[in-house]
Order: sequence, then structure tokens, then C-alpha cells
Amino acid sequence: MERENETMRSKLAAILLALAPILACEDDPARPDGKDGVFEFEFDSGTHGWTPGFADYPAGEEQAYELVARHETLPEPLDQDRRGILLSGFNRSDDLFMFLKRQLTGLAPETEYAIAVRVEFATDAPQGCFGVGGAPGESVVIKAGASAVEPDTVIDSEGMVRLDLDKGNQLDPGEDAIVLGNIANSNTDCLDPRYELKTLDSADQELTATTDADGRLWVFIGSESGFEAKTALYYTSIRLELTPREAED
Repeated sequence: MERENETMRSKLAAILLALAPILACEDDPARPDGKDGVFEFEFDSGTHGWTPGFADYPAGEEQAYELVARHETLPEPLDQDRRGILLSGFNRSDDLFMFLKRQLTGLAPETEYAIAVRVEFATDAPQGCFGVGGAPGESVVIKAGASAVEPDTVIDSEGMVRLDLDKGNQLDPGEDAIVLGNIANSNTDCLDPRYELKTLDSADQELTATTDADGRLWVFIGSESGFEAKTALYYTSIRLELTPREAED
């Protein structure tokens, strides 16, 4: 069974490599820059080591789900001199999860951290609109999670690709992830969707995780959809601020 799972993971890794030629190697060790515990990533110049993943869809149906991951120019009417990481897919399973993940290093070993998250992305989902299965804006949420273990995908007994961490289901958070908010922008014209930049943050929500013995921690950020059609988001920046939590007596 373990060998079978490894084979499945290898196949999924090959699929994601085919989907994501965007991810060039960059000299970016993900150590805190500026002040202690602050990681800031601007995606104009590159992906800075963030890699894409997709979950909650039938294995082998990547083409039917129109899964796309690329680093490219932002869509009009946004600034054509800016670039971002595009994650796009057609949610035929009522639960498609499209995410970015990255390992952070240079932290204290085996230490619990509180993680404040801020993410900016471009979305063309109007607010207050009806859609198949749910609204194109309010029924798609952005989640942020963290773990000492790398977020990976596995194929379950029903042949579905699943994340091996607890991100929660649809609009709900999980043990390893919180919900930052939905992707609806300020546009109210449901017949004329247009891209706008939107920023979400963790505010007073608590996201915590414990580093491994080498002071490393994985983080992931992505969209989970209850809207049964196409969603295409361009991630432009991610900011993470990690604060070590004092050990309880």
C-alpha cells in the first residue's frame, strides 16, 4: 500500500510539473527579511519558491477540470506592467481546492508560532450574484494553513485527489487552516465581470503551527470553491508574520 501511494504521489507530482512551467529556480532561502519573523513575497519578478497544487477532484481528470498554474501578466484592466501567479480551474466536483505552498526556514526549532497572514490577489468575481452550486464570489473562499509537514496530495479510496492536511471543507476552516474571506470584489454587475485587486488578512483569527527540529515550517494559501464553474485568481503578494508563542508553565 505504501509503495502504491508513493507511485500515486509521483504521478501527481509529474502532472503538477506539467501544469506549472512557471516555477523557475530562484535564490531565495525564505529567511525573514527586514525584521524577525517577517516574510514578504512580491510576485512581479517571480514565484519565489511557491509551488502550486490542486485537490478535491477525481485523479486523472486534470484536463477536464482545466487546471492551470502560470506566472504571467495581470489581466486587463489591471496594470499590465505587473505579474502574478495564476491558479485557474473549473470546479466540477463542488469542492475544488487550488493552492500555493512554500517552506519557510530560519525559525526557532520545535517552536510554536502564531502566524499573521496577508494576501493580495486579482479576482473578477462580482458580489451578490447567482451561480451554479453557489455564488462566483461569496462561495469561493481563501484559506491559509501551516504545518511542519509538507502539504501533499494523495488519492483516496474513491479515486479523489485530497490534501493530506486538514484544511476544512468548502467554506469551513480545518485544524490546519483558517478562512481569510471570500473572493467577491466590489463590482455588482453580474453580467460584466472585471478584475480587481483584493486584499485579505487573518485579522484576529489564530493560525498556529510548530516548526520541525531544523526550524522549518510549511505554509499554504489557496481557494476552495463551492461555485461549480471556472475560477481564475492571480496572486500578487503574500506577507507572513510569525511570532513565537511563549511556552505555558
